Amino acid sequence: MSNFNGQGPARVGAYHGISPVGAYDMAGNVKEWCWNSVGDKRYILGGAWNEPTYMFTDADAQSAFDRSPTFGFRLLKNTGAVPDAALAAITWPYRDLNKEKPVADSVFEAFKRMYAYDKGPLDAKTVRLHSAIGADPALRFTGELRIAPSTGTACRPKYY
Repeated sequence: MSNFNGQGPARVGAYHGISPVGAYDMAGNVKEWCWNSVGDKRYILGGAWNEPTYMFTDADAQSAFDRSPTFGFRLLKNTGAVPDAALAAITWPYRDLNKEKPVADSVFEAFKRMYAYDKGPLDAKTVRLHSAIGADPALRFTGELRIAPSTGTACRPKYY
């Protein structure tokens, strides 16, 4: 419903993605400059048409002199006074990981097991594929993928 994975910017209203507050075209298409600064840079948010979808929520700050073809702006008309907090610089939280204390070995082993996997061949096969014509390109195909672990155990279905 937004212009991610597109071929270029789309005209306003071409996609029907709407934000919780009723604004259209906030995700994908072009990133939009914000008033707020961080250091000597300005925030530019929303994710562009040629970026991965997670960039929609990724805080990005660039030089105000950067004129990338994926950068744009949105005009608005204030109907009242703008709160000072809306125009204030944003202090990005910083966490110095060098000061963090390591977890106990038993806790680390529990986390490590979460990422354990069978390193043999997957022997993956698509057994079903569904097409949704006209759907968002990121969601156009859904189906079932069966993965046969090299251990010879039964196939595990994975849906996408």
